[in-house]
Amino acid sequence: MFFSRFISYSFFSLLLVSIVGLLLAIPATASERIFVEDFERPDSYIIGNGWKEILSGGECVAAVPRMVDEPQNNMFFPRTRKSDGNPLQREIEQEIYDSRVDKSTIPPEATAELQEGQVFLHFQENQPSQMVQKDIDKRVTRISYDYTPLYAMGGIDDRAWLGMRVYFLDSRNHILGEIRSIYFNVIFSELENSDTIYSVVSQGPFDGTMRHVEIDADQILRERLTGIDPERVAKTKISLEISSNICGSTVEGYIDNINLNLADATGLNRFNQEEILSIIHIGADMFDSNPDDFPSNWIDSIVATYGKDKLSRWLNEIPRDVGAHPAKLAKLMSELYSLDSKNSFVVAYGVSILLYHF
Repeated sequence: MFFSRFISYSFFSLLLVSIVGLLLAIPATASERIFVEDFERPDSYIIGNGWKEILSGGECVAAVPRMVDEPQNNMFFPRTRKSDGNPLQREIEQEIYDSRVDKSTIPPEATAELQEGQVFLHFQENQPSQMVQKDIDKRVTRISYDYTPLYAMGGIDDRAWLGMRVYFLDSRNHILGEIRSIYFNVIFSELENSDTIYSVVSQGPFDGTMRHVEIDADQILRERLTGIDPERVAKTKISLEISSNICGSTVEGYIDNINLNLADATGLNRFNQEEILSIIHIGADMFDSNPDDFPSNWIDSIVATYGKDKLSRWLNEIPRDVGAHPAKLAKLMSELYSLDSKNSFVVAYGVSILLYHF
């Protein structure tokens, strides 16, 4: 299935210098089991730490009492009819792919910022719903965070909301489903939960009081989001959001102390970029220090760190024709882990040794 028994260890030795040099440029750390974000950084218009600030699409409505025959509005976008397509797909198209604007195109006072060790979210004057998002290359199993609904003003029909959405994605970044954790003040049209959408909502004033949320995402995924195959979940997108769909309204709030418990991703995403680079880096070190015991000493080290089952499952996910073809394997590694050509070549060579000897 794999490379010939005549794989040259001398070639591996020649690669050693290249491997070490290349991998030093990308930090190699152990797998994170908990993601913690306390935002304890200096005040700034840039959130940092991988958070990207964007604006979604969406329209505002007049601040007048809703008539009986007026279409209900969900918390993100006005809906015209209850039967208009799949709710998740419609929101995905509108909020994620169609109408996003990068922070660099809008004035800083209209976006999120770091303020006093928290994310300060400020919605004002009909701007699109504000989102601050971060991709996590694991499946999130448990969520906790603090939020402070600070201020909302939209006239007699306030519809301000503040909260977090958790998207489950597959290995190709397609959204499989989501959990919505939303706090709203006065009016909030009830969302329809489905086998791919689950909402955790609460109501109260925007009064400057800090509140705390804990969500068992793993239980919700198993028991509520039955339309999602957990084996397809490769990563998670966290979206912090604030908005009102009332024209001319102003909404302000803080989010802080985010804690995420992480499970291993599935399929070929069982290892992330840092892990696969660390594995290859360790292999290079072990060949350099004790080539006579290589690769058994390397494999034993990987198994001790990640477990035999995880490594075996990951290797078995690599298609046979790809594993037997160096160029295809390098291309796959490049696509999976966002590697440049040199790193993808080095990683593919190391993986080929694992495929043959494991």
